[in-house]
Amino acid sequence: MAEGASAAESAKTTSECREAARPCPPNPQYGRRNSIPRRSLLIMAGVAAVFLAVRVPLMYRQCGGNDEDWFSVPGWTVAHEGIPRVPYAPSRDPRCAFYRVDEAMFGLPPAYFYWQAPFFLALPDGYGTARLASGVAGLIAVWLVYRLGRAFYQDEATGLWAAGLYSVSRVFYFPAQTARPDTLCATLGLAALLAAWHWRTSGRLRYVVGAGVLVGLGALAHPFAIVYALQVGFWLLISGRGIRGRLGPAAVLVACTLAVLCLWLPLILAYPEAFRGQFFTNVLDRAGPGIAHRFLHPWPWMVHHAEIVLELALPIQFAAMFLGLLGATLIDLRRRYEPEPVSMLALAWSGLYFLAVCQGPHSIKGYWCYPGALLFLGVGRTVMVASRRAAAFVPRPLWWAGVTAAALLVMVPGSGIRTWVAHLEHWSDINYNAPRFADRMFRDLPRDARLTVDPAYVLDAFLDGRKTTLGVTEWFFFRSMDFPYDYLIVGRRGIDKHVAEQLNGEFIRAYGDRDDIFACYAELYQPKRAAGAEARYDR
Repeated sequence: MAEGASAAESAKTTSECREAARPCPPNPQYGRRNSIPRRSLLIMAGVAAVFLAVRVPLMYRQCGGNDEDWFSVPGWTVAHEGIPRVPYAPSRDPRCAFYRVDEAMFGLPPAYFYWQAPFFLALPDGYGTARLASGVAGLIAVWLVYRLGRAFYQDEATGLWAAGLYSVSRVFYFPAQTARPDTLCATLGLAALLAAWHWRTSGRLRYVVGAGVLVGLGALAHPFAIVYALQVGFWLLISGRGIRGRLGPAAVLVACTLAVLCLWLPLILAYPEAFRGQFFTNVLDRAGPGIAHRFLHPWPWMVHHAEIVLELALPIQFAAMFLGLLGATLIDLRRRYEPEPVSMLALAWSGLYFLAVCQGPHSIKGYWCYPGALLFLGVGRTVMVASRRAAAFVPRPLWWAGVTAAALLVMVPGSGIRTWVAHLEHWSDINYNAPRFADRMFRDLPRDARLTVDPAYVLDAFLDGRKTTLGVTEWFFFRSMDFPYDYLIVGRRGIDKHVAEQLNGEFIRAYGDRDDIFACYAELYQPKRAAGAEARYDR
């Protein structure tokens, strides 16, 4: 009798929902707000502790990496001046993507730099603090993956597995320990999805407002926010009831997003020439023409980005992510009466599609921290459904021992453990501590010398109060050959790019161990002397 009454009540609720203009979940359980179990909080705290223990030491000990020369120092200038800029790249070549970036940074929108600023105010200056801003955003993203798994699947274990695996995945930890805005943008996108889910299950307009604000902030962090802007927008249109119930929330979403984007206008109006020179060259032009054509013919771009994520995640994690999504698809398409898991499937698949067609020829791997989170939700779903079905055939302890072993086999290779161990073994070695390594180099040079410095150490030189110019010779970004120097510091990237040869440098000495990929290494040069001239370096 109780079961029959419950079924009748559920059917009545569903009928009422269909008549309402606002959305309402067919299953009342999806709107239920349960408190988070203490056990889940402890597990998530453990996940965060592992991330902090393994990643933070490397953030502070490694030299600057790809793009960190551009995206670290604007947070420092915001903290001390209020304007994001790159003081050591005074480009005046209109063809360069960072034209007038020493006045203001418009190569990407500024939200990430304002997010970095409090970290620079509270912690020691350097690449490590710039990266920690990404790390904190990453921890929030991991928490949101758990909350999304809990929300869409009404299952603690699914959310925990998804969050735990995501936290040690290569699609997550690379951007989460790099001073780039990818992780912050992805985090805001995951939060926007959670806000949209709350609207879907409660019908309260404040959640649409929240989703719009989050999408707008995400767009102020990185243009790939267009991926989840499209997802949330289509979701609101599909989930509403009637024309008013569909267009009203979508209009609120767009209005809130645009209102937040207007926060960038004062900075744009203050530096219009820098904005035109940087944003159009670095973002709009690089996205490539024909986005409408890519939407209709996405397959070449799907292949292009599949190759990117394969290179990033390595084959075994790549296979795990996509097999997990395929498994979740086979599981939940057979349960079409449960709308929330099907909604998550739509979000995961559309995330892959929108990322490929919107980013087009871009080859940056960090973008994958957003769709990667949705793929690992599919992995968590597949693991938990498979475990419940296997319970009838395999003893529970044996099953979970096998699943844990498989997870370790998939996630440990390429997880950065070798780098972490190398730094532990050489903890007191200055060659494994980039700030101390850079300080040793700078002490060998006169305080008033003009330095052209490799991206790996350029922030350290600038923060040391040196007369610093970025050592990059790729015309699209910056032409350091246009600026005179007294000493040139070239790191591994500069050696690969033959910077010393292009800047007519004469070798003086080397620092560090070139053969150890985990150690710092740099070479010192000065401009080649005319015949008979005396050397200026006497150390």
